[in-house]
Amino acid sequence: MMSTYFSTLSDALKTAGIFRPCLLLDRDRLDGNIALVKGRLDPGLAVRLVDKSLACLPLLAHIGKALRHERFMTFHPPISEAVLKAFPDADLLYGKPMPIGAARAALVKGDADWSRVCWLIDSEERLAEYGALADELGIGLRIAFEIDVGLHRGGFADPAALSKALSALPVRLH
Repeated sequence: MMSTYFSTLSDALKTAGIFRPCLLLDRDRLDGNIALVKGRLDPGLAVRLVDKSLACLPLLAHIGKALRHERFMTFHPPISEAVLKAFPDADLLYGKPMPIGAARAALVKGDADWSRVCWLIDSEERLAEYGALADELGIGLRIAFEIDVGLHRGGFADPAALSKALSALPVRLH
């Protein structure tokens, strides 16, 4: 059985003549959840909003402003570009290693400030590819290393593998 809350929402959609799938956002509940996060989050920790989960620029802006953060985890270059353009002070971190062809396409397009993006590196091979790309384009790239935390979904498996990658860090990657 549907709760009164959801029945009321359903009735409001019917009254408005909306009979298709849609996103309905309860701003009061959202703001309450934001306040809860702010109240429980250690002030020394930074939040990253995930742009694929909140793929609506005004929604990202509302939550980012409330949390006083413009840090995003991103997964798809066109969305990343939109976030870079909408939030001129934003810091983006790729949440998955981006194929070198996708990184090259985004960087050569030049429509956004890609220097604010941190690219995820999961292997020595990808590290070398990104180093070569940075050399080719004559730019520096920010990177982060993906660490396998036991889920075996990729990344550097142990401290020795990470240490080896760090010792081979190309000059233009930081």
